[in-house]
Amino acid sequence: FEGGRGQVDDEGNLPLHLAARGGDVGVLRVLLDGDEGVVVRPKGEESVLVDSGVVKNEAGETPLLVAVKCVCGWEAVEVLMEGPGGKEAATAPDSSGQTILHYLLTPPFTDPAAILAVLKTAPSLASTPTPSSLLPIELACLQNLPREVILGIILVDLPIDLDQKETPTLRPGCGSSWWYLACDCDDAHPSIIHEILSLCSYHQTREMCFLKGRGGTIISRATPQCKIELRKALRFVGRYEFMGSQAVQSDSQRRLKVFDALDFGDDTNTFNGKGRRVLLKCFGREDSFREETHLLSTISHWEDTYVETVRYFSVHEFQAYSSANAPQQYCVAVEKPEMTLAKVVKGMPKDHECRSDPERFLRYLGRVCAVLRSVGKAIKYLHGMGVVHGAVGAENCGKFGEAGWKLMGLAG
Repeated sequence: FEGGRGQVDDEGNLPLHLAARGGDVGVLRVLLDGDEGVVVRPKGEESVLVDSGVVKNEAGETPLLVAVKCVCGWEAVEVLMEGPGGKEAATAPDSSGQTILHYLLTPPFTDPAAILAVLKTAPSLASTPTPSSLLPIELACLQNLPREVILGIILVDLPIDLDQKETPTLRPGCGSSWWYLACDCDDAHPSIIHEILSLCSYHQTREMCFLKGRGGTIISRATPQCKIELRKALRFVGRYEFMGSQAVQSDSQRRLKVFDALDFGDDTNTFNGKGRRVLLKCFGREDSFREETHLLSTISHWEDTYVETVRYFSVHEFQAYSSANAPQQYCVAVEKPEMTLAKVVKGMPKDHECRSDPERFLRYLGRVCAVLRSVGKAIKYLHGMGVVHGAVGAENCGKFGEAGWKLMGLAG
């Protein structure tokens, strides 16, 4: 009985409303299949043909809203959203200003699976606040909803398009969920911040961290644990944190820029989370990089007990920097000493002042012997590897914390 689709009961319910209340997916599909709309006559207006999915009963409820309030499950919700007028019904607020997502995020109507189905069909709802100005992400966090729900809301409301790896642009009207999670959620979900940033290229990560608003940037306003995750994500190739934005040295001919940086290591060694000071030499020319690392590449493993730690790599080998359009870049990270022997010598008393104080003289002599012993061991090690340093001097002897004195200047 085709005409029966458009018949309403005393409460203004179509058969689709009643089927939605029961949540029978099979019946819903039968009613929606081939639906050509129903004729309605708003008060004081002429009759019009509309999709059955947008028809409201006397309580102001669409069939979709009825299914949500009856907690009929994600399948019923998805079938109604995919039917005629379903998307319009999903995005339109009811008479109180609530959307179906607001209902699904609030007890007793909470349904995580249905929430994810709604976000898939109507992602714009993720940034639509309630009449009391609560964001969907706030409702989800207040109700301690499952991780996948919070992650889903964030992903559809990201301020950038994840497909734009090289030149990300901001998405109008999006990003409020990201702001809330990073800055206003009392560090409840730093692991989600980490997961989101792991999906981003380096350019996207910078855009996400330095997003402006609320009198500052995300990273300047973030809560402590979230700020740690943001800082980690900004580290160059996942481990280097620049100390200042300007290069401390540059050579345009070699296309070289040198930066002071902190090396936070990898999963096997994080340097106690404090980082290790390094000079990060960044080359834009492969031949300059090969020249710098020629000696280093001849030995498969260097014993850093005797010589400074040097790490070299091609930046484009890392996934976040591997785009075909990205310029080729090569780096050499050289461990920085706490001091050099040259600095020690410069600070020593002049005119043999220490000789007039035997105790002081012996103390200096003992230190000199210890340094020379370390230098001698380092030279012996290099000779054993078939390497002649060629520039042993006070400026190439450095003290590296508990590791003691080592030889420097292997790169270049």
